[in-house]
Amino acid sequence: MASQGLMYQSTLLLAVPISASLHTHASFVSMFNGHNYTEWCEQIQFHLGVLELDLTLHVDKPAAITDTSSEGEISVHTAWERSNRLSLMLMRMTIASNIKSTLPPTENAKDFIKLVGERSQTADKSLAGTLMATLTTIKFDGSRSMYEHVMEMTNIAARLKSLEMKVDDSFLVQFVLNSLPPEYGPFQMNYNTMKDKWNVNELHSMLVQEETRLKNQGTHSVHLITNQGAGKKVGRKNKKGKQGQLKVNESSVQINKKDLSHLKCRFCGKPGHFQKDCSKRKAWFEKKGTHYVSVSFELNLMEVPNNTWWLDSGATTHVSHIVQGFSTIQPISGTERFLFMGNRMKARIEGIGTYRLILDTSCHIDLEICLYVPECARNLVSVAKLDSLGFYFKIGDNCFSLFKNNDLYGSGILIDSLYHFNLNNEFAEIMCNVESRIGITRSAPKENSAFLWYKRLGHISKERIQRLVKNEILPGLDFTDFGICVDCIKGKQTKHTKKGATRSTQLLEIIHTDICGPFDVPSFGNQR
Repeated sequence: MASQGLMYQSTLLLAVPISASLHTHASFVSMFNGHNYTEWCEQIQFHLGVLELDLTLHVDKPAAITDTSSEGEISVHTAWERSNRLSLMLMRMTIASNIKSTLPPTENAKDFIKLVGERSQTADKSLAGTLMATLTTIKFDGSRSMYEHVMEMTNIAARLKSLEMKVDDSFLVQFVLNSLPPEYGPFQMNYNTMKDKWNVNELHSMLVQEETRLKNQGTHSVHLITNQGAGKKVGRKNKKGKQGQLKVNESSVQINKKDLSHLKCRFCGKPGHFQKDCSKRKAWFEKKGTHYVSVSFELNLMEVPNNTWWLDSGATTHVSHIVQGFSTIQPISGTERFLFMGNRMKARIEGIGTYRLILDTSCHIDLEICLYVPECARNLVSVAKLDSLGFYFKIGDNCFSLFKNNDLYGSGILIDSLYHFNLNNEFAEIMCNVESRIGITRSAPKENSAFLWYKRLGHISKERIQRLVKNEILPGLDFTDFGICVDCIKGKQTKHTKKGATRSTQLLEIIHTDICGPFDVPSFGNQR
């Protein structure tokens, strides 16, 4: 009977048709990026259950088929193989390519989902710190219901528990009470005078009742608004209570008005107004335009490592306060030398160029028109600039993922209310260790430049450099940038041309010596 039951169950499993293609179901599953394992795993299990392909997740692999196997065992084995094969296809289709290549090969869907879980990076110290800070500082502002407020705090406590930071009910109850506004003061006082202690569920129901009571009772707050606008008629009440117009003798009222006729505008040269109020000056600024005026909100005025990059939705351009990492950089001159912050403060722009940012996925992003501002506290990546290049973000669970053309480029986590990029380890170490200040008057030279070695070796000829390369004394050099040396031409120029001069051809045919003296102190040979 047991074999017949298995055969009947497997027959039903094979008979149920798939409602949609596997590719269609895969499009509804969130792409696994290393940080969303819980969400990805739940969606995979749901879609496999809808497709009746979750047999491989609940039943171990059956024994291999032999000549003595019954029809029921053959049917179960066939159903399990089909479920395992299609489940692996669905899982691999919903994993980022950079993570998929790092997973070890396996032919078992149950083992594969365990390997994906090991690659998950949700248990992060910074995420736990952010959740704890949110739990202790959150306030009920009335923008949503009390039910939603308490449920959010309960959800944060549950996420902390999954990160091995358990929050007891007594602490959670106190956190909820501390988040209440002053209107709930009598409620808090009543709770403090009680001998019994409530759990989170009891406090939740009591707060919902208190919220309903306060809404029915109404508020007793008064908002005083005064408006002394121009053009309003000031009136007074007569004996009958009617309001009439207040007559004012204009001759008796003296209005102190500053005499600006002796002042002269420094912009247009006309008297009667200041330079800041000059209409011609304002029109000149509107016509000329403002270059490289950016808005960067410094949300956290604290010291952060130089090798960290932060995502900023308020910045209109990329900003770096370190020069290391620029592939090209040029100085800024003229009116384009200042970066204006959100608090109307300005910082000097030392250079502008292209910064190559290497992310944890080994992909790189060339941040064009990146400003070098040493006074800026953080390295900022502009969301608007990335959006114009075709990048898009997926933000959730205190982390984000950066995509372009459905390819994962990088990711980051939320730290101190700002999203922090996860960089390549080698790239971050190089940025942390290098502290030298390189001049920015020109682009960084290439080490294999033949013209660079031409200057290093005292402006020797091109043929001698080629011989040094041929003899493997110098590495392979790039001679494409080897042009005319202006310094050599200037050094060989003379005021008067000497005609009849001949060029020496033999070694040591001409010897130049410097003659100096006499000296006050004789040498060992009594020579001066």
